[in-house]
Amino acid sequence: MEGTRTKHSRTIRHLRKRCQQRGVSKIELRALLDWADRVVPVGGGRWAITLTPWAANLLLAQEIAPGLIERARKRALVINADGDVITVVIPTGRRGRHYRRDARRRRQRARRR
Repeated sequence: MEGTRTKHSRTIRHLRKRCQQRGVSKIELRALLDWADRVVPVGGGRWAITLTPWAANLLLAQEIAPGLIERARKRALVINADGDVITVVIPTGRRGRHYRRDARRRRQRARRR
């Protein structure tokens, strides 16, 4: 049981550090946890969860702050098989795609061509 607590506290520390590094507020993190509706496997038993444009439009209709929704749409949470949030990423541009499954293999294939 003690090992589980230690692992969980390391996961929480890691998540907080990544949120701080990437400028993600607690409100944005909570919004993603509550409203994310797209779940994509990213390999290693991990999943990325994001907010789709469709869900964002529904939230806008409920008069949720548009700025909050837009910021949440630009983030993705990576969770493990236990449902613990591991990290938050900004999946835009070339660097943002590295959390996705088989990124290294795709890069190697592209270099061969």
